Amino acid sequence: ERAKNIEYKAEQERIANFNQLNDIYEKSIVELGRKIDRLTNEINQLTQIITFNKNRISDNTRQIQIKKRQQLKLRKECQTEARGYEKEAKKRQDNLSLIQEALQIINENIEEFRRIVLENSKHNIDAKYNQ
Repeated sequence: ERAKNIEYKAEQERIANFNQLNDIYEKSIVELGRKIDRLTNEINQLTQIITFNKNRISDNTRQIQIKKRQQLKLRKECQTEARGYEKEAKKRQDNLSLIQEALQIINENIEEFRRIVLENSKHNIDAKYNQ
């Protein structure tokens, strides 16, 4: 009888330990379920953030491509304008050189030039009055 009593107490102790472990296990499962729910929510939020940022990156990439095309177009236009400006500057320089040459010739022959102008003026006046 004593052996049965000891066996019974041992069985009761094992049952109590099992129930205690079972309660701990069930509480752990409930807590893990809460953690899983919280982590699932965090994953969903991060997924939304990633999707939003991915869309922003795509938009920014498109804007960069547009800006690069505009920059290339402007660069070509500037090169064309620069060539035109260089041509015009050369023409102006050539004209200035011709004007300087003409002035130099006039300065070298100023007395002859005056004489010719005066003669032509006198000739024009005489022709006007002789008509």
